[in-house]
Amino acid sequence: MIAKDADNVLESFSIVLNVLHRVFYHPLFARHSKSPDSRELIDAMKKSVFKGICFAFSGVFRVDADFERTREVRTARLYGADVSQDLSAQVTHLVAARLGTAKCIKAKEMGVEIVSAEWFWSAVTHFRVPESTEFGQTPVLFRKHQLSPDVLEANTLKIIFGESFARKRPLSEISLSEEKPHSPTLAQALDEAFDSFSDSQE
Repeated sequence: MIAKDADNVLESFSIVLNVLHRVFYHPLFARHSKSPDSRELIDAMKKSVFKGICFAFSGVFRVDADFERTREVRTARLYGADVSQDLSAQVTHLVAARLGTAKCIKAKEMGVEIVSAEWFWSAVTHFRVPESTEFGQTPVLFRKHQLSPDVLEANTLKIIFGESFARKRPLSEISLSEEKPHSPTLAQALDEAFDSFSDSQE
């Protein structure tokens, strides 16, 4: 596990589960005559993390590795980012193992943000992009800048329903009688979220 503070990881995960519950019973599904699918919800939550980011990599994996099959590339795409083998104009972040490489020097000249692998995996672990830090420093672990349930919920709904979705109705306003069973069940969704979250810690 990259994150040093296990309590922070559990706190972030509890927020993820809370938001998953809120989204699962969100009235937008009924409004669009759509049944929530646990895998779709979890995938949408993941894709909201790196949405709008394009990664390139330097020294993070072997030069002769199959780029598309590396763990970093697959994870970046799974969490909503675009990726590039080269420092194209679309690249916003360079994930680097160390500074001083030709790629890092070029990235700095281009104004591309250079981040560490620890920064990358912290974002995956906590479902949000860490605040920028000096390269090599441990990313801020969110005690003072906690993951916002409202932001994660809104970003997840944008992935599912598009940018223009109606303002949410708080879960507290939804009576238990409105919580009708779906397939798969919320319990299954929570189980899958736990499995997914556990995978990101390996």
